Amino acid sequence: MRRLALTAVLFVLVPAAAHAASLANVDVTAAGHSCSTLKGLAGATTFRRLYATTNLCVGSWTLRARAARVAATSVCKDKSLSGVLLDACIVEQTASILAPKVRNYGRAARACATELKSLGSRQFTIRYARGHPARAFKACVSRKL
Repeated sequence: MRRLALTAVLFVLVPAAAHAASLANVDVTAAGHSCSTLKGLAGATTFRRLYATTNLCVGSWTLRARAARVAATSVCKDKSLSGVLLDACIVEQTASILAPKVRNYGRAARACATELKSLGSRQFTIRYARGHPARAFKACVSRKL
């Protein structure tokens, strides 16, 4: 009897865990696409000023991608879609929610790169990070968003 109960619990939990893992993969994939686009928009040097590695970018954008997916899921379910059509709608809506954010982030990063070049490293750091060079570029981007 105990074994049967344990089997029943596992039967319910394993698909739920697998579904949660697949949703996390969707979020990471969307974040990866966002980071690739951002790197293309901002340029490799500017991108490295924001994120030391691509993995750090993906980690940062995964939260944004999850929020976008949740919003997209709501929109797509309101359309009474299901199955493959629901999944396709969610992917498309998630991308359309993230795209303007990535463009704005890329635009802000390029503006900060231009400003860094014109002011010089020392003045740029004083303006945006009160003498903390490691934080200056991200602070500039945050202010311009």
